[in-house]
Amino acid sequence: MADEVDIGTKGWGIKEIGAFLLEGLSRILIGRVDEHAAELDKRFQTFELEVDQYIAQDAIWKADIERKMDLILGLLTNEYEGNSESEDVVEDEDGVDDLMTDRG
Repeated sequence: MADEVDIGTKGWGIKEIGAFLLEGLSRILIGRVDEHAAELDKRFQTFELEVDQYIAQDAIWKADIERKMDLILGLLTNEYEGNSESEDVVEDEDGVDDLMTDRG
C-alpha cells in the first residue's frame, strides 16, 4: 500500500481540504462571473450604440419634418424662396374686389 497517500500525515486536515476546495471553487465562480460581466458589458455597449443610432436617426427625421413643415408653410404663405408673387386685392371703379397678382 505504498501508493496510497494519507492526507492526515501531510498536514492536510478537513479544514485545509475544505479551504483548498473553496478557494478553487471561488476562483472558478469568479472566472465565470467575470465572463458574464464581460458579456453584459458587451451587450450594454451594443445597447448604448443602438440608442445613439436611434437618437441620431430621430434628429434626422426631426430636421426633415421641420424642413418639410417650413416648405409647406412657405407655400401656404406664398413666401417660399424663388416665388416672388404677391397677391393684392384691388377695388375697381365698379366697387367689386378683384384679385390682382403681381409677378416680378
